[in-house]
Amino acid sequence: MKFLKSSQRHNKKASSRDEEVTFQGNTFSKGPINRGTISYNPDIEVSQVDIRAAFSDDPFIKYLSQNPIDPVWIEIIRVHDSLPNVGSIVFIGQISKVGFKGQDIQATSVSFEFFLRMQIPTARYQPKCNHFIYDDIIDGFGCGVDKTSYKVTATATVSGFVFTSSSFGNFEDGYFKHGWIEYGDEKRMISNHFGNDITIRYAFAESIPSVVEIDVYPGCDGGIVTCRDKFSNKDQFGGHIWIPVDNPATRF
Repeated sequence: MKFLKSSQRHNKKASSRDEEVTFQGNTFSKGPINRGTISYNPDIEVSQVDIRAAFSDDPFIKYLSQNPIDPVWIEIIRVHDSLPNVGSIVFIGQISKVGFKGQDIQATSVSFEFFLRMQIPTARYQPKCNHFIYDDIIDGFGCGVDKTSYKVTATATVSGFVFTSSSFGNFEDGYFKHGWIEYGDEKRMISNHFGNDITIRYAFAESIPSVVEIDVYPGCDGGIVTCRDKFSNKDQFGGHIWIPVDNPATRF
C-alpha cells in the first residue's frame, strides 16, 4: 500500500507485508496495516475501501486531529512476487472519514466515481461568492487573489488552540478568521481572531514548541464588501448580491 498527500509532497509509504518492500525506487516500510474488499460495479456507483492501521500511523492520526483543509489521497498497489518491479494499481481515492475500531484506526476511502457523481455545475445562484479564496482563475471563473501578497509570517506563543503574536494585533479583529495557519506541511483553519490572538479549529497533529514561527493567511466571508474592500477583487466576485436571502412572499 502507498499513501500520499496530493497537496504536499511528503509521501507516507507503508506495506502490509511482514518485511520492507522496495518497488520502483520507493521503499515501503512494514507495518500493522490491512485493507478490506474493494468492490466494483458497472453503474458508476462510488467504490470504497476500508483500511485499518495502528492508531498512531500517519496519515490517519493527522486526519483525525485536523479535519484537513487539503485532501488526503490513498493509492493501493499490488506488487507481484514473480515480478518484483511490476505492480498493479487496484485503488486510487481520497479519505472520506476516519474513526477508531478497537485498538486500530479505520479509514474509509472513496474512489474517483465520487467526483463523477458531484453536482454540476458546482456554482450556485447565491449572494455569497462561489469561489474559494486564493484559487486560480480558469476560463474566467475563480478568485485569483495572490495569497503570497497577504501572507503574514509571525513568531507566536502557543497555548492550546490559541496562537498569540503582536503581529496579529496590527490587523482589525476578524481579519484572519476563516483563513488558515501553516506550520511545516500542515494547515489549520482559523476559527477566530481577536487582538493578538488567533484560534485554530483543530490542534496540530505533531507536537509544536511553545514559541513557533508560522505563516498566516487571512480569510474571506464570501461577501461583496469583503471582496471589494479587503482584497480589491470586486471584478472576480462570484456571487449574485441582488438575490434575496428571505422569501419575498412572506415579507410584511
